[in-house]
Amino acid sequence: ADPQRVDFVRGCIEPPRVAGLVEPVDGEFAVIPSLSMIPTPGHTPGHCSLLVSSQGERLLITGDVAYHPAHIIHPDWPTFLETDPTLAAQSRRKLAELAADQGALVTGGHFGIPTLGRVRRVEAGYQWEPVASPELHE
Repeated sequence: ADPQRVDFVRGCIEPPRVAGLVEPVDGEFAVIPSLSMIPTPGHTPGHCSLLVSSQGERLLITGDVAYHPAHIIHPDWPTFLETDPTLAAQSRRKLAELAADQGALVTGGHFGIPTLGRVRRVEAGYQWEPVASPELHE
């Protein structure tokens, strides 16, 4: 691993851990009834995406496992800086299936703002249906 990256991550994680504010969990974890952590390792070990539920709607926030909606509809396309590309592809496939099964809105921290969409199963795999996307200005 890149020593600078390790030092950066350690600097972000250690202070809250030392303060007793970190609770390690395995598997899916409901932080509160309307917010669940979904394990999506591959970008980094222990990476999680978030599933927010409210009034019958769901929002899936991909985190760093997908940098663009294309990564959800093409789960085998790698992203930037994956520690385990095979596991990351499995995680993206898991998110696509979850989004399609639950009709969840999907967004990501690296998607353009505001990019929201839904994932639909199609014969060839998955299709992205935008709900809101940033306007392009020249």
